[in-house]
Amino acid sequence: MGSDAHRAAAPPEGAALGGAHESEPQVSFRHVGKQFRPRFGRSVTALEDISFDVRRGEIFGIIGRSGAGKSTLIRLVNGLEKPTTGQVMVDGVDVGSQGNAGLTALRRRVGMVFQGFNLLASRTVEDNVALPLRLTGTGLAEARRRACEVLDLVGLADKARAYPARLSGGQKQRTGIARALVQQPDLLLSDEATSALDPETTAGILALLRDINRTLGLTILLITHEMDVIRRVAGRVAVLEGGRIVEIGHAWQVFAAPRHAATRAMLAPVHGAPGGLTGIEAGHTLFAITQSGDDPPLDLTALAAPLGQGGRLLGNFAGEQAGRNATHLLLSAATDDVAACLSRLRAVAPTAEVLPYAG
Repeated sequence: MGSDAHRAAAPPEGAALGGAHESEPQVSFRHVGKQFRPRFGRSVTALEDISFDVRRGEIFGIIGRSGAGKSTLIRLVNGLEKPTTGQVMVDGVDVGSQGNAGLTALRRRVGMVFQGFNLLASRTVEDNVALPLRLTGTGLAEARRRACEVLDLVGLADKARAYPARLSGGQKQRTGIARALVQQPDLLLSDEATSALDPETTAGILALLRDINRTLGLTILLITHEMDVIRRVAGRVAVLEGGRIVEIGHAWQVFAAPRHAATRAMLAPVHGAPGGLTGIEAGHTLFAITQSGDDPPLDLTALAAPLGQGGRLLGNFAGEQAGRNATHLLLSAATDDVAACLSRLRAVAPTAEVLPYAG
């Protein structure tokens, strides 16, 4: 996004958001807990001991079933909720310690896309998108100019003067994405942005998010209950269950070798994904080989000897995964010496690795 907007935004209290080193995580959760304490009755623990990092420029997915704590977690990033324990850091700044001025500046740098669109029916698409700028004092002409820029980016340039009632669900969500981008954020939060959309429209919105991530280098943190959404766009994923992270890793690895029962249960409805591999025999070790589009073709017959008798090719992820043109081959072998088997595999395919698996 434009550097002028970044310079114009005031830093949160005590630090400058833009001053973080590029190698540092953009978002860090450090032993975060969140409890809700009603006036009457017992407190409710929504999150417990959450720790992970979101790297700058990646698409990171949080998946969990209803009530797992997903929405609470994402609201901690822009200060809509404060942690009861631990810290949430954005570009090195402790979000929970910020006052009103600091949170206002932070939220200019963190866009958010909602499930329910939240568009004003009485305003045009252009004016809905320009609204965050108008609320921060930007003149009408400049706000509309920038709104038109992001509407073009999301493919709605021809809908600028239309009203929300004339838009499809996908167009409404694209308007919401444009509104989240108009302040030129460094980080985009997506809260179940596709859950109200049909499959075809969902595919279009996910393609748009991938394109935004690639072209703008924008970090995206998305939450969803749909494994297929994670499979299509996320580079890494954390699985949330009962307020705790039960599994975390590269999305394709979590699909290939789910370690927790909650992950396997959520993978069950996903058609065409090799998550929930039931073909792994007892005592077998799971291996993976990653081939990028630039690598020379792999001779699959050459894998038979390293795997030994009973070795199997279980499946693969082929084509685009999380924005990368790669193929991940999944194999199993019955071996008492995993290190030796891995060494033999790497002689044929240097990217071979062992995957943990809980059957």
